[in-house]
Amino acid sequence: MTSAYSDKYASSDTLTGLGDKEAFSREFTRCIADKASEHSVFSLIIIDIDHFKSVNDGFGHRRGDQILAEFGKRVLEVSREKDMVFRYGGDEFTGILHGTDLGEATKFSSRLLEKVGGEEFNGSPPLSITLSIGIAQFPVDGSSVRELFDSADRRLYAAKRSGRNRVVSADDPDLLENGDNIHGRLLGREKELASFMLFTEEAGEKGRGFFLVMGPDGAGKGSFLDAAASLLSLNEYKLIKVSGNRADLQRPHSAIAASLGCKPDGNTVIDALYSYAGSSMSLGVFLEDMHLIDSASIDDVMKFYSIYPGWMVVAASTERNVMKLGSEFGGVSSSIRLGPISQEDCRAWFRAFLMWDPPEDFLMWFYGETGGLPGLFAQGIRHLERRGYLVSTGGSYRVDSDCVNFLLGNRLAFGTTAEINNLPVNLTPFLGREKELSRIRDLFDAQARLITLKGISGTGCRRLAIRAAGQNESVFTSGICLVDCAAGVEPVSVRLAAELSLPSGKDPEAGIKSFLADAVMLLVFVNVSPGTEVVSFISGLLENCPGVTVLATSRNALEIDDEVVVPVGGISTARHSEGVPSDAAAVFIQAAERFAGVRFSGDLDLDVVEDICALVDGVPVAIELAASWIRVMSVSSIYRRISANPSFLGGRDEEETADGFSDLFQHSWEQLSSEERNAALRLTVFAGHFTVEEAEEISDVPLEIIMSLVDRSFLFRDDQGIHIPALTSDFIIQEGNPYSRGFEVAREMHCRYFAHRAEFFGEMARTGREAGRGFDGIKESFSDISVAWKFAIEKGRYRFLRQMLGSVFIYCLDRGRFRTGFNMIKEAVSNSTPEISPGLTGILLSSQSLLAHRMGRIRLSQELMEQALETTADISDSDRASILFTRGRMMVELGQLSSAKDYLDRALKIYTDQEKHIEALEVELEILKHNLESGNYSLVRSTLPSVAEQCRRHSFLRGEWKTRLYMGNLAAADGDFRRAREAFLSYLSAVKTAGYTVLCAKALSEVAGVEASQGSYGEAEQHYLASAEYYRKIGSTQGQAGIKLNLAVVNQMRGRGEGVRKNYSEALELGEKSHDENIIANSLCGLAFNSIESEETIQAGSLLKRAAGIAIRSGSKPILIRALYGLAVLDSMNSNPVRAVLTALALLHNKATDSEAEVFCMELIGTLRKDLGEERIEELKQDADTVTLGEVLDMYTDTVETDNNSGYRTT
Repeated sequence: MTSAYSDKYASSDTLTGLGDKEAFSREFTRCIADKASEHSVFSLIIIDIDHFKSVNDGFGHRRGDQILAEFGKRVLEVSREKDMVFRYGGDEFTGILHGTDLGEATKFSSRLLEKVGGEEFNGSPPLSITLSIGIAQFPVDGSSVRELFDSADRRLYAAKRSGRNRVVSADDPDLLENGDNIHGRLLGREKELASFMLFTEEAGEKGRGFFLVMGPDGAGKGSFLDAAASLLSLNEYKLIKVSGNRADLQRPHSAIAASLGCKPDGNTVIDALYSYAGSSMSLGVFLEDMHLIDSASIDDVMKFYSIYPGWMVVAASTERNVMKLGSEFGGVSSSIRLGPISQEDCRAWFRAFLMWDPPEDFLMWFYGETGGLPGLFAQGIRHLERRGYLVSTGGSYRVDSDCVNFLLGNRLAFGTTAEINNLPVNLTPFLGREKELSRIRDLFDAQARLITLKGISGTGCRRLAIRAAGQNESVFTSGICLVDCAAGVEPVSVRLAAELSLPSGKDPEAGIKSFLADAVMLLVFVNVSPGTEVVSFISGLLENCPGVTVLATSRNALEIDDEVVVPVGGISTARHSEGVPSDAAAVFIQAAERFAGVRFSGDLDLDVVEDICALVDGVPVAIELAASWIRVMSVSSIYRRISANPSFLGGRDEEETADGFSDLFQHSWEQLSSEERNAALRLTVFAGHFTVEEAEEISDVPLEIIMSLVDRSFLFRDDQGIHIPALTSDFIIQEGNPYSRGFEVAREMHCRYFAHRAEFFGEMARTGREAGRGFDGIKESFSDISVAWKFAIEKGRYRFLRQMLGSVFIYCLDRGRFRTGFNMIKEAVSNSTPEISPGLTGILLSSQSLLAHRMGRIRLSQELMEQALETTADISDSDRASILFTRGRMMVELGQLSSAKDYLDRALKIYTDQEKHIEALEVELEILKHNLESGNYSLVRSTLPSVAEQCRRHSFLRGEWKTRLYMGNLAAADGDFRRAREAFLSYLSAVKTAGYTVLCAKALSEVAGVEASQGSYGEAEQHYLASAEYYRKIGSTQGQAGIKLNLAVVNQMRGRGEGVRKNYSEALELGEKSHDENIIANSLCGLAFNSIESEETIQAGSLLKRAAGIAIRSGSKPILIRALYGLAVLDSMNSNPVRAVLTALALLHNKATDSEAEVFCMELIGTLRKDLGEERIEELKQDADTVTLGEVLDMYTDTVETDNNSGYRTT
């Protein structure tokens, strides 16, 4: 390197001899200032050595330094005296070419490309390198340091995106249009790419590797996989990309076959993979959206992964851990989770892809609305451009000042191409109207452009229109927009523009027509008055927007060409069958229950209700008005009042009735300001009480307006907070308020708020950390959680549904609201769309199954659980684990112990692999319970301390408390009742303080059992009765049956024979009702021993045979031991002492025999010792040492029918 060349720079890089970064900064700043005053040009170039990191990684930094030094020499060879090149950092260089325009700069860069890439670089080994170069000219491409550098930098990355080894001196005009598919510069993912590079190194050493990329939609998982593929291609990997879709999830081998172009057959796919790999010994398989790829295709990749002789890397992206985890692939396993990028990286995105530096306030707003997820950026820009908030001005963009009022985040939250769906949520189930709905559906199918629902006020036209629109949502790909046309200040065009979130301050009609010109959208106009400007506006829309369909409600036809009128009268009063209410009566009952706050289970006179509905001709508003009086009079009184005075409800005939009440409401309504009306509408999202803070956060209603609405009796205050009376709320929603902007947002915010609230309180209840506060929070918010639940179902907000599920489930279980929880989950499953994940569907079904189990509907419970297992058969993530856990838990409760362990073990493995600590501990605790029930006490003793310690370490208080319960169970099994009592009381104190209902009942039962064992029968009975009261309150049949068993034992200890038989019979009846095999078998054993005491040996034998058979089938060792002991006692009574003693000795040697059973066995042997003699007893002891329970069973094969599928032959 010549000193003259180095002398050009204020400071230079010692390795290359070129200028350094500091010298470049000085020279670049000076040039901008000088050239601007001299009106002369220069060009800036940015150079990047392609894949230089692979040189350092593959051949060491020493070889890399040799390449850089040689590169500096080759730069000198093509440079003129006035050309200045600098080492900007690492393998990136910059150049300032004085007096040079883009054409000359391109020639210089081309010479440099040829010089660098034309011959190998000397050294060991010789290497070839290429360059990517971006060029910008001053002042054409920028007149400031930032503008010019960004232009060159943007073009450098364009060169990389285009395949590298090239020069780019102009921007790509199609860049924004293809924004969704841009996979070039991976902004803000340097750390994650470094992780992938480290992974490839480790995978290269072992020959195998699996890399998982997780993150929400919009996080850029696809872009990351493309960047990863580019990195693998440098190492001569042959690449194949496999992607799936929801429609083909059930088609085996479809995804991999489509990528390979072969038949969807397992063997054919493997052959095609070998053919594709060819002579290459390195293969990279990329599974994009793994959760949408059929499981057979995943299995094909796994199979090939295990047999391919060369190096193989599998990289996958997914929203969650699904199907096959890295540990199942083998080799090196690694994963990353992509989240938001930084705001500065968001700015870089605008510079790179829009060639625009956005204003700071706009950038902050846009970043917040998109959540910083780069995959949503281009979609967000399209929404802004469609509405005119962002306007291209030739090389730049102009931002409308009203932009910040546009709720971009809500638009992006739809997750579809729909621009809007502002249909309100139905607060109560929709009843009847099947004929009208079918008619409207047929009209949509026939592509009718204008459908008018004609009916008087109060007939429910508005609600019918909303229902019909929601049912046909999929037909209108651009969305559905509802506008209330009731009399108001603003023209309908202004209101529609506001609902569509178009900029204010512009001609609304022109903006609407432009926006809807190519849209396929349903516009729902309610409360349209014929002959008004609304009718002309609708006519103009239909003429200018060919993809728009209008559904209107009005008292009369609108008289527009091609209008189809659908008459809407009262709801049908025809009864479906005897005892089943008509649609109109069902509306009355529903409303009456809502107003009274209770459910009517057959105590309403249905005939009178039907007569009331007939009197008002089935008009919905009149029916609800009549039902509202249920709080102060009976249905008979309501009927008499209406019959005697038709104006009782506000008018003398159906129209006057509806209008009369509507007029009363409207009179008060019209006294409110527009701001108050708008606020009242937004507050109707609340189903229960709310605070001022919640009103402000969710509905954006300030304190002064709340107080004004309270003063005007639209809101009421009490000690629980603020609430809207049900009838007032219904009329605000149904009769409408023209100032409806923001209502959809309030519903969305309400759903988000209460979903988060439910998740927060649910986690408290689940873990035990402030569980009482958690249960109280769920109870106080349950009405609003229910409304949020409905909204999430109707709008497909499954993320919010998942957030609420845990709290709904645990609350309904602990508070005995089994039917409520069951119906809520049933509604979610029944109304789910294809967008719901199989995992969430499975969890919903399994939760519904457990609730059905608690309700005593065992067959339905089993059917639901089978559906849950089938739905998630192809996944192995935490959702699957939750279902397996629920299945195992239910089997333990039913006493089906032999089968339960497999489900619990599989659930534990998944949770452990995914490091779900709390969930894994819940499973481990259930396994401990399983082992206790199975009599594996030594195993429980060895594992219980470590589980308790893990619970403490992870702050899982409920789990730690449960270990105290199990410590008490172990102590009781050992006969240490003092220690057992202390453990149970400690557990009772903890769960009672925390606020758990079911756990308190169980703890009381355990304390009672200890009291009984110590002879404190009176105290034991009191504890059992207190426990039974808990179970009675929550409707637990199993719990009550268990208490009956315990009371039978207490009565037996007290010598009350009749009480014993009665309690066991009651327990048996309850056990059979709940299909609980443990309770049934225990009840049979109890009745059998009671019969033995009465010397009813034949009946006792029959009962013990049934008990033994059930115990064999369920795998419950303690119950089987009890039944076998009973059979041994019968042997002693029936002159078969040898088998009796051998059975007793064998039971003494079994680990599942508790201390109480041991005492009974020893007493039995003692009573028979004289009959057999010591020598014979000793002989039998030797035989018993090797006798297993299976052999004991064989001795009774003539009396016990075993289940060949039970697998029960354990020592």
